[in-house]
Amino acid sequence: MLETVAQRNALLTSIERARGSSVIAYILHDNAMIADDALPQIYDKLQATGRRERIDLLLYARGGVTEVAWRLLNLLRDYCDQLGVIVGTRVHGAAALLALGADEILMGPISELGGVEGVRRHPLMPRDETGQPLPLTLSELELLIDYLSGASPQEPSTAPRKPGDTDKLSTNPPRPEGARFKNPELLSVLFQHVNPLVLANLKQADLLARDVTRKALYMHMGADDEEGVERLVDLFNGGFHSPIYTASRAELHDAGLPVTELDKELWSQVWAVVQLYQATLYKDRPDPTAHGNFYRYVCLIESIGRTTALRQMFTHVEGQERPLQMGWETAVKGPGPGPSFGPGGMSNN
Repeated sequence: MLETVAQRNALLTSIERARGSSVIAYILHDNAMIADDALPQIYDKLQATGRRERIDLLLYARGGVTEVAWRLLNLLRDYCDQLGVIVGTRVHGAAALLALGADEILMGPISELGGVEGVRRHPLMPRDETGQPLPLTLSELELLIDYLSGASPQEPSTAPRKPGDTDKLSTNPPRPEGARFKNPELLSVLFQHVNPLVLANLKQADLLARDVTRKALYMHMGADDEEGVERLVDLFNGGFHSPIYTASRAELHDAGLPVTELDKELWSQVWAVVQLYQATLYKDRPDPTAHGNFYRYVCLIESIGRTTALRQMFTHVEGQERPLQMGWETAVKGPGPGPSFGPGGMSNN
């Protein structure tokens, strides 16, 4: 984790100077997600930095726990007047909530932002050939019911807005809440394949995602822009028609989000530091203390002078990777308050 820390700190310093902000990098391996064990580590960086007028979160994450992303968004905003999220380069799933709640979303040519809608793997869901629950979203079931019933699905518009235009949630009249699931015949067919508890779980997840998306948007959008907020809530919760669809900066700007295009020089610095983080994360190393074991870092949380990482120990059994242990480590801890770290750099929190 220390191989490129000096280079990373130099680039973070340049970004801070260009932005007039304090930067915290939160970079996750594709196999990791935003979870509550990262909150004390980010709190450490915020405590050391102190309250600032502007904080930029440099974020790279493919997803996470919706409730944790919401807690993290509120934590970040407690420490600044203006929050920016630098998308470098992928921000998907619950991680997108952090961008939606920011006063400014900063993006480069290959930055991409995905929907908030969560994919659930409930134990009662149908299973694949390996016995694992199939991933499913509520919008998939809703579209299936629409198709079987011959109804036209709701389609939030992503067309650019023009001066004087009024945002419209859909070209179709809004359907009453729950109307899709009130046809007894369709429900009878659906429940042969999907347990009713799965449907309840998906509906609960959808309500949560919509609620926190709405609250995040109202952090920077006016109370009089209810129509625009609801349009974005629909768009980021099923409106992309794919859990892996990602929107470019132009699409997001046209949809009404506060997107800033990074200039060439600043983007080159962001891209350079993201590549350094990726080189650290996507590298498996042999464990010097246990023959046949390996380790990798699956998350890096860093501000200038303070570096923390989540280390994953694993081995191979019959050709399959088997996780052994996870633990937070600190490599660099600059001055200032924050979580304490014990022997070996393991967090005491």
